[in-house]
Amino acid sequence: MTQIAPRIVDCHFHVFGDSTVFPTVPAASYTPRIASLAEHTATFGPRGMTRRVIVAASCYGIDNSCHLAALAEEGGKGRAVVSINSTTADADLAAMTRAGARGARFNTISPGAMGFPELFANARRMRDQGWHAELYTTAEKLGPVFDELMATGLDIVVAHYAELEPAAGLGQPAVRMMEKLLESGRGWLKLSAPYRVSRTAAYADLEPYARHFLGVRGDRMVWGSDWPYIHHEANLGAWDPMQPLAGWLSPAQAQAVYWDNPARLYGLEG
Repeated sequence: MTQIAPRIVDCHFHVFGDSTVFPTVPAASYTPRIASLAEHTATFGPRGMTRRVIVAASCYGIDNSCHLAALAEEGGKGRAVVSINSTTADADLAAMTRAGARGARFNTISPGAMGFPELFANARRMRDQGWHAELYTTAEKLGPVFDELMATGLDIVVAHYAELEPAAGLGQPAVRMMEKLLESGRGWLKLSAPYRVSRTAAYADLEPYARHFLGVRGDRMVWGSDWPYIHHEANLGAWDPMQPLAGWLSPAQAQAVYWDNPARLYGLEG
């Protein structure tokens, strides 16, 4: 298997445990299978992954027990983006930071998830922890709250190609909004989960967008597998989650996207 970069960080994946130990919330839109760190290692270790970032899944609500158990397995090397709301105690935020949390996820797409109101209500406490805000949203939804996002003082990470519409072209408002966020110096984009966004075979319709955003702020692009591909696993077959993005990157861009940028965002060394 070809080594894409000397060191690779998977900046977006999920872990799921035994439902009798880690139950999902009643409003969950899916029942996940068990997806362990060991399975993730077996899948991505041979591809060169050396570090990884667990991202809170909406099915657990604000219960981060499963993510924290996985971080404990990592022995201090792991990082996570957790789920919080205004009921999350300051002491719990501090404990999660010590465990490896570096951000909180806010989701305007999944039913019952924490959205923009919880982000704004908790921005100060997140700043105190040195966290960023990760958004699972569409770029169009950033417009009405852009000034408020900037006022939080937080870095803003947008997942999954900002859920843009590939057929709408580079002139679409969603692209301009993502450009504005990146150009602010506080925005990041995850070039992740192309299967959630693309409308064509081999995700070729996303190549112009990846190249465009790399040109806008290549130092703010990161990659994530989105493993275990919630809602899509059965349809992906033998898909290589490193592709097609790896084929669109120069060696310097690969070094930035797979290691240098994530190392800055999540505070990684070695």
